[in-house]
Amino acid sequence: MFVNYINAYTNNLPATQQTVSAYTTADLHVSYDTREMNGSRWLNHIRVGIDVTNLFDARPPFVNIASSNNGTGGYDANLTNPIGRLAAFSISKKW
Repeated sequence: MFVNYINAYTNNLPATQQTVSAYTTADLHVSYDTREMNGSRWLNHIRVGIDVTNLFDARPPFVNIASSNNGTGGYDANLTNPIGRLAAFSISKKW
């Protein structure tokens, strides 16, 4: 498990300075490897995993930044990600 923390900071871009709240997310990776299984070699060394980014679906704090060509606006694209929880499943085989 990984915890990502962005401290609160002051946004100096607008005419009136803005205090941006701290932001914390947690990412999780879990996997299982079958190693050496008796019987079939097809079942040996299979790894199954799941990855979850932003496990608790935290929303980034609002940041008063105007939209730009890259589509940002309302959040700090350098420090946060507007995509909520994202899960991925993987399976691999070592021969």
